[in-house]
Amino acid sequence: MMKRAARVLDKFLVWTIQGAAALSFLGVVCLVSYGVIARFLLHKGTAWGEELPLFFNVWFSMLAIPLVLRRRGHIAIEFFVRLFPTKVQHVFIKFVDLLIFAFGVYLIWYGVKIVSISMKARMATVGWPLGFFYLSVPIGGFVVVLISLQFLLGLVSDKEA
Repeated sequence: MMKRAARVLDKFLVWTIQGAAALSFLGVVCLVSYGVIARFLLHKGTAWGEELPLFFNVWFSMLAIPLVLRRRGHIAIEFFVRLFPTKVQHVFIKFVDLLIFAFGVYLIWYGVKIVSISMKARMATVGWPLGFFYLSVPIGGFVVVLISLQFLLGLVSDKEA
C-alpha cells in the first residue's frame, strides 16, 4: 500500500514539476522572442527584456534539477563504481543518494534564508519582490529531498527511474 501511494505521489510530483518547468521554459522563449522582435523590428526595447527571461530561466533550471535526478540522469562516475561487486555498488548508490538528500536540505535551508532576506527588495523593472526570484531554490531543494527520500527508502526503484 505504501509503495502504491508513493508511486501515485511520484507521478503527480513529476507531472507537476514537468508542467511548471515547461511553462518556465516557454516563458523564456516567448519573452526573449518578443524582446528581439520589439528591439529590431519595432525599434522599441522593453525595460524587462532581460530581467523576466532571467527570472523564468532560473525557475526552469531549479525545477529541472529534480527531474534529472528522478531519471537518474545526474553525472556519475560509473566506470569506477562498476569495478566493485554488486553489493558494494548498491552501497555507493545509497551513499550518493544520501549526499543528494543533504544537498537538497542545504538548498532548502539557505534558500529560505535568502528568500526571507530578499523579500524586502524589489526587482528593478517589474517591481516584484526579489524573493520570488530566489523562491525556486528552496522549492527545487524540497523536491530534491522528496525524490532522494524515495530512492533511499526504496519506494522507487532504479528500473522505474
